[in-house]
Amino acid sequence: MTTLADIFYELENESSTNGKIAIIQRNVDFPGFRLALKVALDPMINFYIRKLPRPDANIFGQGGITPTVAINLLIDNISTRKITGKKAAEYISKILASVEPNIDANIVGRVVLKDLRCGVAASLVNKALGAGTVFTYPCMLCETMDEKTEKRVEFPAYLQPKMDGMRFNAIVENGSVALYSRNGKPIQLHPDAIILQELSQLPDGMVYDGELLVKVDGVVVNRQTGNGILNKAIKETISFTESNQVHCTLWDVISVEAFQGKYTSNHYAARYWDLFYTVNETPPPADQQPTDVIYEFEGCTSDFPSTSRYSRIEAIPSWCVRSMDEVYAIHAKLVAAGHEGSVFKELMGRWENKRSRTALKVKDFLEADLLITGVEEGTGKYAGMMGALVCRDASGEYVTNVGTGFSDDLRKRIWEDRDRVYGLILPVKYKEKIHTKDTNEKSLFLPVAVDEPRYDKSEPDDLSV
Repeated sequence: MTTLADIFYELENESSTNGKIAIIQRNVDFPGFRLALKVALDPMINFYIRKLPRPDANIFGQGGITPTVAINLLIDNISTRKITGKKAAEYISKILASVEPNIDANIVGRVVLKDLRCGVAASLVNKALGAGTVFTYPCMLCETMDEKTEKRVEFPAYLQPKMDGMRFNAIVENGSVALYSRNGKPIQLHPDAIILQELSQLPDGMVYDGELLVKVDGVVVNRQTGNGILNKAIKETISFTESNQVHCTLWDVISVEAFQGKYTSNHYAARYWDLFYTVNETPPPADQQPTDVIYEFEGCTSDFPSTSRYSRIEAIPSWCVRSMDEVYAIHAKLVAAGHEGSVFKELMGRWENKRSRTALKVKDFLEADLLITGVEEGTGKYAGMMGALVCRDASGEYVTNVGTGFSDDLRKRIWEDRDRVYGLILPVKYKEKIHTKDTNEKSLFLPVAVDEPRYDKSEPDDLSV
């Protein structure tokens, strides 16, 4: 007899995207399958637990409840916070012990941990079963500046430094603030963190978009160190001291209603101007308006210098540019100053829930988010630790080994916890895509990890398009 666990194990062992879609479509009506997918992948449903308790041995195998009943009971009592703390752990223990068949308790546990461990993301389920099957968290992304996109840009525009931290949203409602990653995972800083107190003071009913950074003695730490600390906030293990090292740079603001509707008609110049006035003590001179073409290129001095009224919040600095010559001149200075790159934003651009054609990344190399599908042990110096991560893009066509860009400490941590990195996202940079015609293999030339495996991302990029 087929169990729910059998289906998820089949998904876990299937490496191709089309194969996973076929499995999902074939089993869509299996009891509990659709529900398990929906609840595990919906970023707004949480069970607030990092480690599963052992099933209650006193009632093991006596409850006789199905996975569907178990998941619904957990939503009604744990996700809604009716039961919290130690009692929540006891309740989950009893539910897991009551699931029949017993093997399906493993899948219920994965749902509770929000980790199905089978390489299936919300986008794949929606592709297999139809848009809206699983709620997807709204997020506006950038396209890349290249020969094609450069031809359609409109001036004047803003150029901003590309920040090197963790993308986040701060949703301010009723005088309180909640932080979410770009795919909707809660970012749980210490409740007394200064940044939370300051963000909660921003205008109500708004969603603030930006980047979280970690500063020590006023200096932003490197990306791997900073995101290592920020990942603790997603895993709910971040300390009070670490939480107070977290700062943010904001670059956009829209209403909660627009965010939920996944579109706003307000152009970017107006949104940035609102944000700038909200965050800064001293606004720009009254005769400077964001839509006026009155700025002269003055080296790398921002046309909108940030003079924040907060200790943990700042508005991103911007340069008003009127030509591609100005774009690349300022971009070069930003890179020389240590920034990863820059972001070009058209003044009339709208916020939308997709990869926008009016916001473009300007970079000196290509980048991609890849899905980790394997871990290889190192040799020589790296014996007994991770040597390379086997990764692929969303299409499954591009497969590459990433063995550079890791510190020795990160290699050791990944190898010790290697079973947990499968299905995580690895951000990489590379020179170009390569295609070996003789073997029809597609890969990346000189891929380098630019961060540790990310818990705040769930979707790999599709490099086939």
